[in-house]
Amino acid sequence: MVSIVTVYRENADIFQEYWLPLIFKHGPVEFIIVDNASIYSKLSAPALPNLKTIRSPEEVERNKARKLGVSKSKSDIIFLCTMKAVPTYETMVLLESVKENQMLFPSWINLDRNIKIPTTNKNSFSVERNKYLACDENEYISTYEPEVLYKGTLYYV
Repeated sequence: MVSIVTVYRENADIFQEYWLPLIFKHGPVEFIIVDNASIYSKLSAPALPNLKTIRSPEEVERNKARKLGVSKSKSDIIFLCTMKAVPTYETMVLLESVKENQMLFPSWINLDRNIKIPTTNKNSFSVERNKYLACDENEYISTYEPEVLYKGTLYYV
């Protein structure tokens, strides 16, 4: 099983329009959404068996919020992504085959919607739960030297 962890901060429209359909579609995948102390648009989600919502009482740095989500996961393979990086079906299928000491690094899919897409994906990738919790996010690759798989795509919303 795979878990997807993302950090929510005042992103109600993106959550409702993009993430909820993905959560409904991929029932076996555990989704963990960390609400990073939203004030104006707190996370409001239905009770679903594959969705965990966690609220951080105070705003914390993104990596710390991600670790909070990962620590609540039941899966060994975790896909970390930003709220604006929605995994495509291709990526969801690839995540099921990620093995120990592998790291999936999808790229942006360009749908030519006149949206400026970031040039690289630096914040959405898979990790192993226990290894990630034991080190700093910025040192994960240099510490564990995983096989990096540049496969899959993400929607930029």
